[in-house]
Amino acid sequence: MLAGDLEAERLEVLRELLPRAKRVAVVWNSTQVSIEPIVQAVEIAAKRLDFTLVPWKARNASELDAAFAEIAKARSTRFS
Repeated sequence: MLAGDLEAERLEVLRELLPRAKRVAVVWNSTQVSIEPIVQAVEIAAKRLDFTLVPWKARNASELDAAFAEIAKARSTRFS
């Protein structure tokens, strides 16, 4: 659970740095079973901080590259 707390703190820092931000993209390795509690902690923190969480799952390097490309492409419409 320490990792989930750390991720929540990172969102708090992001809120302080970008107070007008509304959406946050989160990329994680969906093959890791232990990631689910961390993702849940991030979702809870995002709601508390009034962020809309945009999840992106990536199982390997090519999916990670694709996720970042999609995030960059969507930024003008979904992340503004």
